[in-house]
Amino acid sequence: MIRQIIFVALILVLFASCGNRNQREIREPVRARTVNQVLEHGRSEFVTNRRNPMSWGHNQTIYVFADRDVWHATEPLLRYSLERDFFTTENETLFDIVHGDIDRINHFFRFRNLIFIGDLNSNQPVSAYINRVMSEQALDSVRQRGASMFMNLNPWANDQLVMFFIGDGTQNLRYFMLENNDAYFQIFKNRFIARAVYQSQRVRGLRDSFFRGLPFIMYIPETYRVFRRDLENNFISFIWRSRNDQTHNPDLYISIYWEYADENPLDDDWLVNKRAEIAWKYHDEDEFDPNAVTRGMMDFNGREAWFVSGAWQNRKHFMGGAFRAFAFWDEELKIVYMIDTSIYFPAGNKLRHLLEMEGIAKTIVPRKVD
Repeated sequence: MIRQIIFVALILVLFASCGNRNQREIREPVRARTVNQVLEHGRSEFVTNRRNPMSWGHNQTIYVFADRDVWHATEPLLRYSLERDFFTTENETLFDIVHGDIDRINHFFRFRNLIFIGDLNSNQPVSAYINRVMSEQALDSVRQRGASMFMNLNPWANDQLVMFFIGDGTQNLRYFMLENNDAYFQIFKNRFIARAVYQSQRVRGLRDSFFRGLPFIMYIPETYRVFRRDLENNFISFIWRSRNDQTHNPDLYISIYWEYADENPLDDDWLVNKRAEIAWKYHDEDEFDPNAVTRGMMDFNGREAWFVSGAWQNRKHFMGGAFRAFAFWDEELKIVYMIDTSIYFPAGNKLRHLLEMEGIAKTIVPRKVD
């Protein structure tokens, strides 16, 4: 039951003091014909409010405001959710949690990522603040359900994500945050990816004419170059490489493979096997251990897709890195698409770049061949 409550609460932005509300429209999957249409659809999904001043702060830092007792009760759960490890070639975390000082809240109003956690029954500073700014309707829903989560986009600054966890007692808070840890992590992760893609789209994408004869169109920044092109075998890949400082910048690869199928052939074995075949062939004997990857299903812009992620190596060239690959079947066109993203970056962390490329990968739109 509590898992269902979170989705209702997310729809309602119940600040007593905020009159402007940003709501997402429910849209059918876009059927774009041009790169500009692809970009416009993505921008419409990234809710901003340019009437507000610009937010500030690091994309991967989340400031959390909670009274001492509430913080002690919920900190382990919050870190378990938001500071979870992802294995690339080593364990990496996407977000860092910082406990904020409510006495300095005026300094943080424009921060990019904010969380407030409060006990409905407490008169401590953070809980008192939450009781003051939330509407009675929101507080009543917390009393009825035991705990709830509320989210608002851009209440005090443009490109801002603010989340409230409110509970009728710390035990209800703890239970709610544990049961819904994946949901609120996904919200912050999706916002991180959306920001990255939004920033990347300041760079013009490859022209529409580039995709003539291809059964898809997508946004590929013009700073990427074609790495491999084998259209007879339904494959094309792109690379981004720094022209000035390759030591301190990554090599980023985005590859697209497609094949025709009257029925959906996908499962995680199909994707693992196909990714192994394609990487060996087009990346000069790249390989990975199929028993040491993460695999499963995910939402891919409203489509049901399989994913696999892990570390790759190339014994021939003494290289290694990380990858994430996605596959879905378009029922209308009877085509399976695999989008593979990989990185070579010995000098730095890889997770942020992989998620940025995931955002670019999700701009793909199947279409009939011109």
